[in-house]
Amino acid sequence: MATKNKTASNLVIKNDSAKATRFLEELSWLFQSHGEVDTKSIAKALADAAKQRTVRQGFSSFVSPNPNIHFLVGILPLVLRDEALFPTNGSIAEFATSALGMQMLRWEKKSKFELIGEIVCNAIDLDDSELSKLVEALSVLARGDSLAKAIVLDAHTAKRSWNEIIQSLLTQQR
Repeated sequence: MATKNKTASNLVIKNDSAKATRFLEELSWLFQSHGEVDTKSIAKALADAAKQRTVRQGFSSFVSPNPNIHFLVGILPLVLRDEALFPTNGSIAEFATSALGMQMLRWEKKSKFELIGEIVCNAIDLDDSELSKLVEALSVLARGDSLAKAIVLDAHTAKRSWNEIIQSLLTQQR
């Protein structure tokens, strides 16, 4: 039985050395066919790629496990900057309070971009319970659908809350 193991072991080594030989032959052919490639630049490119991968992995600690948060952080500036939907700082503050449950202190003294930045920075801490409905409604609004904008503008005129507007947008989507 010991001779069988030795024979099997020798066969594996022979197969590995045959594979290694074929690999080296192909590698040498590859180097010859691409003679203009500088091997030092390849090593540098690999080292740079490894550094970039390390940096990306470092940023992964900042990624929220909730995809709704990612969507909100991306879409909120786009929607909140729309002058037709949010003509005043008060309309932005009212949206933040009623739709997002955020307390907007001293909104009268802040610029529109400060308010948007504050909302985006606080969006990462929102609870997911009602967030999915808001995300759906904002995605309808962000598409630029004229009916969706009309719903929002009519709701503003009728002085309805953002919660009612969100429900209307969700109904319109279906």
